Amino acid sequence: MYYEAMGDILRIKKGAIAHCITSDYSLGAGIAAKLESEYNIRRELANTNSFGCYRYPDCLVVFRGDLAIFNLVTKKDRWDTPSYENLEGALIMMKDDMAAHGITDIYVPQLGCGKDRLEWNKVKSLLQKLFKKDKDYNVHVLLYISATT
Repeated sequence: MYYEAMGDILRIKKGAIAHCITSDYSLGAGIAAKLESEYNIRRELANTNSFGCYRYPDCLVVFRGDLAIFNLVTKKDRWDTPSYENLEGALIMMKDDMAAHGITDIYVPQLGCGKDRLEWNKVKSLLQKLFKKDKDYNVHVLLYISATT
């Protein structure tokens, strides 16, 4: 199923979240930088995956206590723009990984619509195509509200 609500992905501390990253795991801007600062995920990504292989699309899961962080690899370098095809491929892999780990609910921001400048209506259509009618999974899109509001 597909749901939208107002919220801040960075406030989710239990369950599962997803966000977009580059294949070099730079995690240098946006939500990725904030998650790196709080959870130190870069080292685990580099140690447990084929760092330097520049594989994308991909989905890499890091667990931190009660939180599963799905890192959607949608582009090679931080200055690239992801394609909708790569985002869709990463989302399909995310869905497979959710099944493998028994995760039915995940919270996501407006994926690729910040620094990556993808169009929200196209991203929303991808998410709805993959999850809207699937009763086994619940995708909760958090339309951003700053932690200061």
